[in-house]
Amino acid sequence: MTREASNATYRTAGVEVRGGTLHTAVWGPEDPDTPTILAVHGVTASHKAWHYLAEALPDVRIIAPDLRGRGRSNGLPAPYGMPTHAQD
Repeated sequence: MTREASNATYRTAGVEVRGGTLHTAVWGPEDPDTPTILAVHGVTASHKAWHYLAEALPDVRIIAPDLRGRGRSNGLPAPYGMPTHAQD
């Protein structure tokens, strides 16, 4: 595990989707009973858009995928767009 936000533990996970692996960032406690937010960035951003939220909420788990074609998921094949993001 690394520390990307000063008060929140940062780790990554891969989610298998059509065409490869969707990169996902996870901040916060690993306890399954921890309150959790699924944070989806805008179409021109990446999971890093949620860094400050994670810092502000260190006791909340924040799961933030990089959408297909963005951030560390930029190698996933087309098609891109909202229908494909929803399927992923």
